[in-house]
Amino acid sequence: MDDVLWGGVDVLSTGQDITSLRKMVLVSVMRRHFQAGDSIVGLDSLATLLAKLPSHDLSTVADIAKGKTGIKDAKPGPYPLVVTAEARSECDHFDYEGPAVLIPMVSSTGHGDASLKRIHYQEGQYAVGTILAVVRPLNPAQLSARYLYEYLSAFKDELLVSRMVGTANVSLTVKKLGDVPVPLIPFESQRQIERLMALCDRLEADQADAEAAQAQLVQALLDSLTQATDAADFRVSWQRLSEHFHTLFTTEASIDALKQMVWRLAVAGKLVHQDASDGSAQYILDQVQAIQAASKNKRRNKTATSSRSGAAPFELPAQWVWCELQDAFDVRDGTHDTPSYQSHGVPLVTSKNLSSGRLDMTNVKLISMVDHLQISERSKVDVGDVLFAMIGSIGNPVLVETEQPFSIKNVALFKHYDSTLTVPRYLLLYLLVASDEMRAQSAGGVQSFISLGNLRSFPLPLPPAQEQRRIVAKVDELMALCDQLKGYLAESRQQHAQLATVLVEQAVA
Repeated sequence: MDDVLWGGVDVLSTGQDITSLRKMVLVSVMRRHFQAGDSIVGLDSLATLLAKLPSHDLSTVADIAKGKTGIKDAKPGPYPLVVTAEARSECDHFDYEGPAVLIPMVSSTGHGDASLKRIHYQEGQYAVGTILAVVRPLNPAQLSARYLYEYLSAFKDELLVSRMVGTANVSLTVKKLGDVPVPLIPFESQRQIERLMALCDRLEADQADAEAAQAQLVQALLDSLTQATDAADFRVSWQRLSEHFHTLFTTEASIDALKQMVWRLAVAGKLVHQDASDGSAQYILDQVQAIQAASKNKRRNKTATSSRSGAAPFELPAQWVWCELQDAFDVRDGTHDTPSYQSHGVPLVTSKNLSSGRLDMTNVKLISMVDHLQISERSKVDVGDVLFAMIGSIGNPVLVETEQPFSIKNVALFKHYDSTLTVPRYLLLYLLVASDEMRAQSAGGVQSFISLGNLRSFPLPLPPAQEQRRIVAKVDELMALCDQLKGYLAESRQQHAQLATVLVEQAVA
């Protein structure tokens, strides 16, 4: 009975993947119409559904036409304009009336890649962009538009994306849409799917409202840390937050926000207590100046505090100094040319191989030993170096932990000067925080980039080396907590999914 699910709204509204729930509801109802003995436990594949249920080509049960309104030329008005984006635009006229499925006919990502982020369901009076197809049942008493939408959404990759053609401009055609197979289950079952999907709509709205409220609360508490007036105020704010970790941070977004805040607090000197025995700012200044002189830097006569122009981004603890990245690290870059690739040789790491803090050589290209040695004369990579993408997705810093030789292209290389001055993992942490500002300062049109000069002169808040190590240890501890929170979240979602399965099976029995 439908009321079984309605009664479980409060249970399911937290932590449930609504997209998976919709698919579960759809397939559970469809599976009821298998022949005796055909029932299969769990979600069935599309191939199984089509093999066991009578189906018809979409063109025989629905009218398929292209949208009529040019999206760029549409004038605002009282009618919704369905476009490829999730939100509707506005239009001064309507082209269609009544329930329909709207399918984008161009790839969501383009550039030779077939994909569809979403399709749409629309009722009432509305206009439709010319790059979408309008699909309306020929006989609404035989085929429900909402059932058709849920079916096509659940299996859009198999039914729609697989039919896209083209190289640069990947798209669907009306003819290929017409070949899509549609199982025609009894109309009463289609209506039951409509009712159960209304429940899913309600769950999704409740979940969105709860997540928005939680996000505001989490952000307010995180902001209280950065706005603390003194050390005592900061400790109070941190204690308030830490006491409620497991109730506040219950989404991936909130946990990621916590990670970002931990990183920012760490490089601002607010995460660990200061220790006067670590040394002094003058000691760090002396070492920075010594490095400048040893490297024959043209700015050797400048002090570390004057080597950057303008005011300090924020106030540092007494033991810290502001310097430039090149004052504390040897900042180089790899080749920007394209060597000849070959089937065997030395890996050439590019920005594409830096992902989520890891060096991923799964699809790395290979160059000759001669090219590798030539690149290494300028930028030999060693264990303990830090890599940083200079082009495209600027950032993604990675600490080199492999002894496997490789070269780099369009990647910056930060080499460690002196263990009494810097800790590479502190630099890694700082680059995670600074990447957003670096991206904002990048140049380029289609593909953004940051120059080696800008990287070298970028300001770095530098604490004593011992404090850098304590900061790294504390961040590791808190990142482990974040991973634990994500583990709890995954476990909770698994339990919700199991409960949802039971409720859905009862509802459609």
